[in-house]
Amino acid sequence: MNSIKATQDQFNKIESIDNRYKLIYEKILAKLELSNAKLSEELKVTPFNEKKVVKVINDNYSLRAKIKLYNIKHHLEIEAVLDAYQRMKFNEFFKP
Repeated sequence: MNSIKATQDQFNKIESIDNRYKLIYEKILAKLELSNAKLSEELKVTPFNEKKVVKVINDNYSLRAKIKLYNIKHHLEIEAVLDAYQRMKFNEFFKP
């Protein structure tokens, strides 16, 4: 926060946003871990059931898409707390 020169109020708001999203990420990652375990299980079953495997793979990708969506929302909520200069500095950390 020092590098973007955030005020204490901004820091508190960002910390609140981060804490809220941390809970969301933890729940999704737990579901993703379960989905990965189910996939491993289904791949070992004989005879191979393609429909079940496809369903688990689709669930897995759906969870991964949710994580990406929440990453974007998380980022935008933090940006909304910052002024133009701070947003520019903040986004320097997230260059591809």
